[in-house]
Amino acid sequence: GFGRCKGALDGKTAEFPAFVAAPSALDLGEVHTRNLLTDPDGHVWIYGEDAILEGGMRFKLAPDKMRRGTERARMLALLGELFSDSPMGYVDRVVTGLPVAELSPFKDDLIALLKGPHKFSVGKRNYNITVGDVRVIPQGAGAYYSLVMQDGKEAASAKAYSGRSLIIDIGYRTVNLVTLDNGPYVPQYSATLPKDGIHN
Repeated sequence: GFGRCKGALDGKTAEFPAFVAAPSALDLGEVHTRNLLTDPDGHVWIYGEDAILEGGMRFKLAPDKMRRGTERARMLALLGELFSDSPMGYVDRVVTGLPVAELSPFKDDLIALLKGPHKFSVGKRNYNITVGDVRVIPQGAGAYYSLVMQDGKEAASAKAYSGRSLIIDIGYRTVNLVTLDNGPYVPQYSATLPKDGIHN
């Protein structure tokens, strides 16, 4: 998301501001080493608080964000935080979201970018982590699924949220309207309002 990058794995959680930046030589001299990420292609990124303070932030809603690698950089930084005790590992599934308007045209690109083996480093530590599966859902749908499955009471929660539901997800630059019918996403009744986020 635009505010925070959040993740959970086997009971461990991690969170940091969802900012990444390509550092200058000056930034590299001043930034905290622990927030430096080197991705599998050798590109160096600052992430989190240091990207806000030091870097030229890559922080906008644009269809080319997958091509710039910022989404992968965020995911790898998050995996580095979650696997801080073990530099090698396997993740069964990563679930992430795209705005409704970008879901159909960019879903496959994002899956290809995030799925598979990733060799990278965070600070002075090297990682080798494989992502087995990537699920991309419309932004806002996660709130519905979280409510349905909360406290492990899927059946009771699902009954409470049966029927057609509309999730209104007010983001930084956009508002996503997500319709679900007894759980499944209904794209024809969903939309992105591009100029109605809290920043506009």
